[in-house]
Amino acid sequence: QEFRFVKEAPVKAMGAAELAGYAGTYVSEELLDAKYLISVDKDKLVLKTRDVARAELNAMAPDKFTLPSYGLNVEFVRGGSGNGKEGKITGFTVSVGRAAGIAFVRSPH
Repeated sequence: QEFRFVKEAPVKAMGAAELAGYAGTYVSEELLDAKYLISVDKDKLVLKTRDVARAELNAMAPDKFTLPSYGLNVEFVRGGSGNGKEGKITGFTVSVGRAAGIAFVRSPH
């Protein structure tokens, strides 16, 4: 069996205006109402939690980011119809180690 590895084009850098759509407070019932704050700082998406003072998320693909120092992958979820690339961000899922798909919902405030 033959495998082919194709190198993906680099992810287009997003500016503060594009990243602003991701900013907000997100809550996970699965993690006992853990809160993650996502904000934009100098054209970077930044994650803050009770345990993480400030960590920059690296874009991997549209709506997919990683935090390599924690082994954390974040995939944002959009609401609305269409192919999933439309609509406002309603939450995200987190995968770390063997724990995958931990759901976070965007808080209205």
